[in-house]
Amino acid sequence: MKALLPPRVRRGFTLIELLVVIAIIAILAGMLLPALAKAKSKAHQIKCLVNTKTLTLATFMYLSDYNKPVPYNGQATATMDNALWVTVLATNYAAINESRVCPAAPSASKKAKRRHPSSGSVNQTWLWTGSKGIDYEGSYVFNGWFYGDDDPYFSTPDQKPKKYRNDTDCPKPSSTPVIPDGNWIDTWPQPNDLPAKNLFTGDDFAGAMVRVTLPRHGGVSWTKTMQYNPKNDLPGSINIGFVDGHSETVKLEKLWNLDWHKNWVPPAKRPGK
Repeated sequence: MKALLPPRVRRGFTLIELLVVIAIIAILAGMLLPALAKAKSKAHQIKCLVNTKTLTLATFMYLSDYNKPVPYNGQATATMDNALWVTVLATNYAAINESRVCPAAPSASKKAKRRHPSSGSVNQTWLWTGSKGIDYEGSYVFNGWFYGDDDPYFSTPDQKPKKYRNDTDCPKPSSTPVIPDGNWIDTWPQPNDLPAKNLFTGDDFAGAMVRVTLPRHGGVSWTKTMQYNPKNDLPGSINIGFVDGHSETVKLEKLWNLDWHKNWVPPAKRPGK
């Protein structure tokens, strides 16, 4: 007769073993999450580069098709008034509509309350509403020195020599910005412009160069204040579409070395430094 064997006892995990497994998972997650965040940031940057290039090419397509620069105010229609540059381009070239928004600076959530108009920030679009109640928004800024002469602010005799009339009017097309990242609709930089004091909000567009001194790319950790010592190098970078058709990521500290208008003379050192 066979001897009876004792029943097999199922052994579970001990508390120590569970804690070890949890600790290993936490370590692996800690190693993986920064890599995923970096990959996501890089993907946003690449998409943004494509957007700035697309919008810049559309700007010169408009010039070629209509034999005039993009107007400051587009012609009003039944559904569009006080049309901004981005709406003018999207109306004429529907394919660029999705290029208005950088994935690193999308629209605010529907629950978020925004005043109209509203400047954007390092991680949010700007918003403008016309008299017909239509919202215009985007993550990019138009270099106002490319507007047509109906621009009411910088079409004066002393400012006209600074304006670009077309792509062949640019002596340095590879360093002349057309469409950069930013927090407002347009901008007219000057060599003596200071950078933003708050790099998260871009000083709510209260200035010209402040509208593009946003560390939207470059791996900078954002906070809602982002005050900095102006004597230090500016952190981060933005993407810019240039006259020659290329787009590139430019460090904020280098923005004053670009040719924003025809008479631009780069300062010996960045203003405020």
